[in-house]
Amino acid sequence: MASGVSKDVIKPFTGQGDVGAWIQKVELVAKRTKVKDVASFLPLYLEGNALAVYLELSDHDKSEVDAIKKALVGLFQTRRLKPSAN
Repeated sequence: MASGVSKDVIKPFTGQGDVGAWIQKVELVAKRTKVKDVASFLPLYLEGNALAVYLELSDHDKSEVDAIKKALVGLFQTRRLKPSAN
């Protein structure tokens, strides 16, 4: 894997789970391992539906980490309901 980061450190994201927390972890690992191009690093850890979303992006968006994050969050972020004030 890139920069010697094992899949034990970053679990692949398939579209299940907390996409926001996953993105934060990828960014943290990228920073700690001195990865300069997060837009090229992040997709290495996508699988299944999440990888399909990435592959559908334009070449320009694939080179922009913010565009990748926006696409993933837009599709996979779960909406949390606010507790009612009973």
